[in-house]
Amino acid sequence: DTNALAYWQRAVCQTEMDEFNVSEGQPIINIHSAEADFSDAIRLSKNNNAYIYYNRGNLHANRKELSKAIDDYTMAIKIDNKLAEAYYNRGIARSKTGNKATAIQDLSKAGELGLYDAYSVIKRLNKQKEEKDKEAERQEEMGKEQKEAQEETKLKDQTVLVVEDNAD
Repeated sequence: DTNALAYWQRAVCQTEMDEFNVSEGQPIINIHSAEADFSDAIRLSKNNNAYIYYNRGNLHANRKELSKAIDDYTMAIKIDNKLAEAYYNRGIARSKTGNKATAIQDLSKAGELGLYDAYSVIKRLNKQKEEKDKEAERQEEMGKEQKEAQEETKLKDQTVLVVEDNAD
């Protein structure tokens, strides 16, 4: 439908202009216009265009509305399960929400579909996880050592009390 295409293209242009304005330190004039145009384009395309959902997902991701972005990327994938970019961006959004396991699944799928940069992101996420795990182990070990030191001090205090009681 040409109307859907017109709304879609206007939304993409508005998004690009907004990003440029932000990069120049200027405010976004009409924050809802691009989103409204994407939504109109989706409605007019009868919810059957993965790329419109993908673009609206990017809009949400740029605004740090990660839950909405994930929802739109998911819709794009339901319509076109070969859209590697949607898997990639959903994986990035999921990693930012702390959902590393599903992020890695999405990024892996993006890599399988030919978006090979996804593999370096997976590697980075795994490295971050390893570092976090090592830090948690170190904290746990420090906690154990601290507890052992407290128990040892308590034992010394009890020993001193026993010696003092016997001295009487």
